[in-house]
Order: sequence, then C-alpha cells, then structure tokens
Amino acid sequence: MNSDSNTIDKGFSVDLSICRDSETLKVSQRELNMQRVRVNYEYWNRNSNYLSSSNYEDADFRKIVEMGEDAVPGILEIIQEHPDPIVHALDLIYPDYMTYEGYVSLEDVCRTWIITLLALGKA
Repeated sequence: MNSDSNTIDKGFSVDLSICRDSETLKVSQRELNMQRVRVNYEYWNRNSNYLSSSNYEDADFRKIVEMGEDAVPGILEIIQEHPDPIVHALDLIYPDYMTYEGYVSLEDVCRTWIITLLALGKA
C-alpha cells in the first residue's frame, strides 16, 4: 500500500471507511492486507500462463512474499478455497519450517499448511 494514499499495488484504491447513518465502520489493517494479497494473487495468476518455478520470481508473487506474516491470512483464505501454488509463498515466508521428501501433491501441501497455520493461530 502506498504510504501517502489509500492505493494498493497496481493502482487499486480502497475506501478506509464506510459511512451509513452517521456511523463509520473502519476497515482493519488485516482486511487491507488480505485485499492486497488477493490483488497481487490475481495479477500473478494472469502473468503465469503455466506452472513453472520462474513464476515464483514474478513481481506480484514477490510482493506477497515481501509482506511476510501480514500475507498469511490472505494466503490461508486462498488455499482453503482450493489447492493453489500460492502456498509456496509460505515456504518463503517461513523458510526451513516445512520440509518435503520426494513428491508431495499440491493438495497435500495445502492441507498440511492449513492444519499447521490453524494450530499456530495464524488464521
């Protein structure tokens, strides 16, 4: 998010409050971070024509990783919806936390991360 405006990467803007009948509901930083993950995730998917390790060098993927733990709830939300390669951002956010021996399906990797993150209270 640009520090001097309400603009998220790629020029998206987010209203920081919603007014209704003189009441203001503030959007939490967590919700903004989840939206930022979702926006960068969508751009990463559009840029990635096929699954390849080079897709993990994509600028939009890197923006998610650079968010660190702030990205975790957004990543968790995505992998709870469906198994997705975005789960490998967690491998970079938490290096050496998860080890893989031999072939592990994307579904199994996502399921293991979901269980682990929920157990650690990272949801």
